[in-house]
Amino acid sequence: MYQGLKFLAQQSYLDTVKGGFRGFGINQETLFGAAFVLLAVIFLFFLGKGINLLLLKIRPRDIPPNWIIGKKRIAALLTEAMNKRSKFEMRFLPSSPSRKSTYCSLERIEKNNLALEISSTLKVSRNWISRNVEVFFKISHKDKAVFYRFEASILGIRNLNSGLIHVLLSVPDIIELQQKRAFLRVKPPSEYLMGCAIWQPEAVSLERHTNVKTWGMPILYYTPEKGSNPIAVENLSAGGIRLGFSREARGMLAKELNIGMPFLLMLDIFDPESQRKRRFWLHAKLQNLYEDYTSRNMELGLQFIRWGRPKNDAASQLEWTKVGGEGIELLATWVMRRHLELFRSKVSS
Repeated sequence: MYQGLKFLAQQSYLDTVKGGFRGFGINQETLFGAAFVLLAVIFLFFLGKGINLLLLKIRPRDIPPNWIIGKKRIAALLTEAMNKRSKFEMRFLPSSPSRKSTYCSLERIEKNNLALEISSTLKVSRNWISRNVEVFFKISHKDKAVFYRFEASILGIRNLNSGLIHVLLSVPDIIELQQKRAFLRVKPPSEYLMGCAIWQPEAVSLERHTNVKTWGMPILYYTPEKGSNPIAVENLSAGGIRLGFSREARGMLAKELNIGMPFLLMLDIFDPESQRKRRFWLHAKLQNLYEDYTSRNMELGLQFIRWGRPKNDAASQLEWTKVGGEGIELLATWVMRRHLELFRSKVSS
């Protein structure tokens, strides 16, 4: 009997609700139609979300190849840099080469921030908070290094009892393969370096140096077949090259080396993408030098000014082209691909 009364009460309540809707001119068919439309909208919404997620999964090419994304990958990369005591450089945005960098080290990785430690001798202001910065760092692997960059916001500043200071940064969503320098640099893999020769003319008159046959013998050269070479290519970029010279090779150069001094170069590299050798004729100037006073070895940093291409079908006749702000495009592409190869080999290992 109780169940019967309960059913009658429920039926009475439903009739009351239906009657209320009829008072507004809404019948049962209209209610069913509205419910159907609502369900269709909800279905289409979730269908769209699912398609969007599927497209993101099947279109990985939309992500630039030099981006590192994903919380786990970024956390693992930053942890490796912290464990290897990598040096970090931080500077305020907008980016400008004239802005000074603050050198620091990554001391702690927390859930919502990174703690970069800097010296208390630096003037740190509370006005730094909420400003955006870019951060550069590198991770070394034997005789090679991979360079990275990311952007973040300063969340806070923490003064430690030791006198050091922690600058708290937001955790980045993206880390890029990028160097602070104007051009990405890489040490060419030995299997891709096919030859390098250097001439040191008293003065470079491009009219006098359009014919390679008139250059004479190079003062120094690198060949992969030799067990030991007097010169080594330490790194290469679209805008320049860094050469290392042994103590013996140092004597072949001019006694006085001055910034801006001209050099002529021939560089042969293997391009695995096209499966062919690429030869570059280069006019460069001395940009910087470093000498180890213990070993007497020397390194020269040379900036590319012009690069020569064979004129017509005459391999020895060159037509010189000025190197612009973007460097030599063919070299830029080659260097980027080698840099990505190095990163991928590091990840796979």
